[in-house]
Amino acid sequence: MPRLKNEKRRVSVEQVPFFIGVSMSKKESWLFDHGFLAKADGLQSTGKEVGRIQDYRRAVAVDSTTDWGSPDKPGRLPTLIAKEGVLCEGIAYRVSEAAIQALHSKLEESERSSTELKRLNFECRDTGAGPQSVYALVALDESSFFRQEEPIGELVDAILEARGSKGSNLEVILEWIDTMHEFEIDDDASYELANQLLDPHDLLDDIDASKLKGRRR
Repeated sequence: MPRLKNEKRRVSVEQVPFFIGVSMSKKESWLFDHGFLAKADGLQSTGKEVGRIQDYRRAVAVDSTTDWGSPDKPGRLPTLIAKEGVLCEGIAYRVSEAAIQALHSKLEESERSSTELKRLNFECRDTGAGPQSVYALVALDESSFFRQEEPIGELVDAILEARGSKGSNLEVILEWIDTMHEFEIDDDASYELANQLLDPHDLLDDIDASKLKGRRR
C-alpha cells in the first residue's frame, strides 16, 4: 500500500471546523495542541497557528483505562515529554482561558491526569503575527498513568487491542495523526506509527473509511 509521507503541503489553518466544548469567556489565550486535544475533547477556537515549542517532544506514553481502553487492556495516548534541545511542531488554538482551565480539570479527573499546564515560548511557522507564548499540557513522569515508551511493535499491539467507553483506541490515534497530517506537522515517528497500524488492517470494520483519507498516499 502507498506509504504516508511527512511531506509539506499548503493548507489553510482556517479550513478545519471545531466543536463547542466550553463556553467562551472574554479573556483568551493560546493552547498548544500536539494533535489530540481538540479532536478528543472539543474546543471552540477563534484563531489557529501552526508552530513550534522548544525542549519538548511528542510521544505516545500515557495510559487510558476508561475513555480509550480498560484496566486490563489500557489504551495509549500522546503527550509532551521534556527533552532539551528539540523542537516539537503542533497547532496553537486561541480559546478562552476558562476553556483551557476546564480542559485541564477534565484531564485531571480522568486517566489522563498525568499532565501539567505550563506556559511555553512559541514560534509560528508561517507568520510573524501569531502568539509568542502558549499554554501546553506536558507529561508528569511521576503519574501512574505515564509509561516509558515501548517498542513500536508492542505499542501497535496495545492500541489495536484497546477499547474504552468512547470507542477504540485505534480510531482516536488515527484521528490524531490525521489532524497532524492535515496541518503538515513535522513528525516522522507518528506517521510511521500510522503506517504500522494500517498495514495489517486494510479493512477496519469499526472505523468509518472516510476518516482514513489523509493517511494513505
